[in-house]
Amino acid sequence: MPSKVGKSVSNFIQECLSGTAKLTDIDTYIERWHQCNSDKSIHDFLGLTMYEYSQWIDNPDVLSKIVTARRADANIDDLLQVDLVK
Repeated sequence: MPSKVGKSVSNFIQECLSGTAKLTDIDTYIERWHQCNSDKSIHDFLGLTMYEYSQWIDNPDVLSKIVTARRADANIDDLLQVDLVK
């Protein structure tokens, strides 16, 4: 369960990286964003770039690749290209 939703020091992606949130928690974070009247855009609230967010909207399965890329300090496009080659 998300522990710091809505706090400026943490977001969904950071909590996934720290192990305090799971990928399946994203809907909870989105619900919290709708309820908290945040000045942040949804992608900022989640900790995603606009590009990452648009990739996730197009293909929800890419979320795991986004977290993997962040963990490895890699470019998400590089990881997506690897999948296209397979």
